[in-house]
Formats: sequence, C-alpha cells, structure tokens
Amino acid sequence: MKFNNAKEVFERMPESFDSEAAEGVNVVYQFNINDATPADYTVKIKDGALEVSAGVHENPTLNLSMSEENWLKLVEGKLNPAMAFMSGKIKAKGDLFVAQKFGTYFKLS
Repeated sequence: MKFNNAKEVFERMPESFDSEAAEGVNVVYQFNINDATPADYTVKIKDGALEVSAGVHENPTLNLSMSEENWLKLVEGKLNPAMAFMSGKIKAKGDLFVAQKFGTYFKLS
C-alpha cells in the first residue's frame, strides 16, 4: 500500500485494522512524526477496538519518534524495524515488546 504522507497513514488505519488480532489487547501507541503536520498521533487499541486521533496521550504504553520519510518507509515495508531502531532512525520510549506487536494488528501493505 502506498501512502502520500503520515496523516494519510493514520487516517487509513481503521481500514486495515484486524480486530480479531487485537482481542484482549489494551495498549496506547504515541507517535511523534517530527516533520509532519500534525506531528503527534495517538493509536489506542482496547479489546479489539481501535481509536486513532491527532494529539498527545498523557500516559502511552509506547512512544515512537521518527521522520515522516522513515514512517512511510516502515509502513510500506521498505524499512526494517529492527535496523531502524538500532540505527536511530526510530526512537522508542516504553514497552518495546509492544512495538514488535504493532504490525500484527494491521494489514498496511
């Protein structure tokens, strides 16, 4: 799936959300796409339900920060997540296990 910008990725997340894969999950992802407008997005997954909104959550399970270019490459499958973390292209604060699970809740590509 090809995206034009970070905002489009977040807007289209509900289309690719796999509610069955997210049954029993309770997690809040905070994304800071540092060169996008808006820059901050919250993705809440609770018991198979998804809520995506622009803005900052007070107490996310995981906070991820990256450039818009790297976010687009990541969701399009053109950037290896592990290599991106190790090289500093993606910065994370919080439960890193939660980062590994993110892709299992969506079918973005």
